Amino acid sequence: MIVFLASLSIITWNIAGYPFFVKVLAGRREPFASRNILPSPRVTALVAAHNEETEIGERVANLLENGSARLLEVIVISDGSTDRTAECARDAGARVIELPRGGKIRALHEGVSAAAGDVLVITDANTRFETGAVDLLVEPLRDPDVGIAAGDLRYSNPAEAGSAEGENLYWKYETMIKTYASDSGLLLMGAGGIYAVRKEDWPAALETDLADDSYVPLSLHRAGRRNIFVRDAVAYERAGTAMREEWRRRVRMVAQDIRVARSLTFGLPNPLTCFALVSQKAIRWFLFPLGLLALVSARPASRVFEKSAAMRPVAIACRSALPLSTAVLLTGSIAAWTGRRIPVISAVCYLAGATAAAFIGALSGLFGRSQASWEKAASTRRACSPETGPLRSGR
Repeated sequence: MIVFLASLSIITWNIAGYPFFVKVLAGRREPFASRNILPSPRVTALVAAHNEETEIGERVANLLENGSARLLEVIVISDGSTDRTAECARDAGARVIELPRGGKIRALHEGVSAAAGDVLVITDANTRFETGAVDLLVEPLRDPDVGIAAGDLRYSNPAEAGSAEGENLYWKYETMIKTYASDSGLLLMGAGGIYAVRKEDWPAALETDLADDSYVPLSLHRAGRRNIFVRDAVAYERAGTAMREEWRRRVRMVAQDIRVARSLTFGLPNPLTCFALVSQKAIRWFLFPLGLLALVSARPASRVFEKSAAMRPVAIACRSALPLSTAVLLTGSIAAWTGRRIPVISAVCYLAGATAAAFIGALSGLFGRSQASWEKAASTRRACSPETGPLRSGR
């Protein structure tokens, strides 16, 4: 009974309790308003790319046509590309740095050193910005108290497969938390496809096998800065439509994130950073074993609930939890194996797989090293179009 209540309580806090807490906290604080103390900055957009010849020209054009007078340059850092990535980027109007394969962070370090702008907009080759996103990201950084400004990353293909549907559902949930966390001063993470940071705040100590979109905002929050979620700065990219692609991506991502947390002592000595990191992220990395504990201990716990007539519905739910979960996951797995999608069930199966992948990534990050270089998921690289997302620039 103790195991069941403890595991269920931790899961509930992570999924529902902490989001409710930051929502309440946000409601008690004044909305963020930039003091505009710093002068209007010059901007450099950085794109680390490996074998992105099919995407990079459109990515550069999308940035250059974003409508920002502040945008001085777009720098594409070709990370050991063996295709026409560098040539296509130059043809589209970008400044290109060509490097041997070394991973995204090493590429970004080189780009930061070469950047002429005061503010860096970090983005990916397969991401597309809506018009005005660059200036919307940059404006909060005129306040010296702000660490990063993170944009709203959305997926353009939620109906294509169970994994895409599940990923889209997950990101909507994440967006809700980011909104409240930003308003409450507890935003710790950004999205690698759309965030901005001042060049002087870029961490030179960032190791090459860590994730920039977690290390940069977490380190700045730990130092007492406030990260801002700019909901109107919108970007789109495709979610992976194959679970195996999303599995590999999530394992790598969480392995990097947990190493970031370790390298920054889980936010300590800043107690607020530590509290938010554990509540929102650290528990989520271990939802898979916590969920298994709750399911396995639910049936023994049902015997205690059966002693009270008022609690018998809870007892029935506890007895059926494990067989029902098994049936849903088995059905969803068979559907995924055969290339089919069952509404709700496929999304639940994806989310369960994502928590399992997160746990594997957490173990990898705790007991080994994370991967510095990356291989793109093929299904995420078919260019967004007006039919798949409401893009209004760079088309």
